[in-house]
Amino acid sequence: DEVPNATGYRFIWKNQSDASYNVVLLDAATTSHQMTGLDNSATYVWKVLALGDGAAYLNSEYCATRRDRPQQTLATPTLTVVGAATSLTLDWNAVTNAERYSVSYKLAGATTWTNVNVGTSLTYTFAGLEENTEFEVQVKAIGDGIDYKSVYSNVVRAQTTATSSALLDFGDEFFDEMEEEDFDLLATNLGA
Repeated sequence: DEVPNATGYRFIWKNQSDASYNVVLLDAATTSHQMTGLDNSATYVWKVLALGDGAAYLNSEYCATRRDRPQQTLATPTLTVVGAATSLTLDWNAVTNAERYSVSYKLAGATTWTNVNVGTSLTYTFAGLEENTEFEVQVKAIGDGIDYKSVYSNVVRAQTTATSSALLDFGDEFFDEMEEEDFDLLATNLGA
C-alpha cells in the first residue's frame, strides 16, 4: 500500500541462497513490482521500505516477506453449457489446487456480470432466466492467492430455448357449442 509522505520505495530481493540483494528504486506512485524468470524450485526473499525526504520524514523500516516459490496460475477450467427454456446448466472439470469456484453470467453484449460462489461444486444451474435469450457464461477457478492465482475459463455463449408447446384455451362456450364429431376431430388434430 502507498505510504503517506513517501518520496519513493526501495525494493530489494534475492534468491535465499545468494549473498547479495538486487535493488529496484520505485517512484512514490508505484506500489507494485513484477518479477519474471524466477526459479520454481528456489526460495526468494523480498523487502521493501518507504523512502523519506531525509528532513521531516525518515526512511521506514524494511517490510520483509519470504516465498518458497513463485505464485503459479491455476489451469484453465473447461466449461460446457446446456440451455433449457428458463435455465442454463454449467459443468466444468476439477482444477488441481483450486480451493473453490465461482460462476458468472450476463446477457450477451451486456457489461454487468452476475457472480455466484459455488464452493467446490463442479456444476451449477442458473434458473429463472428469460426464454429464448442469449447469455455469456464463465467459471473461475479460485486459488489460495498465495501460491496459486485464480483463472477464468473461456466465455461461452449459450441460449435458453423457447418452450415448444403452447396451451390452448378455448373457453367453456366453445365446448358447449361443439357436437360429438367435433370432439373427435379436435382430439385427432391434437394427437390424442
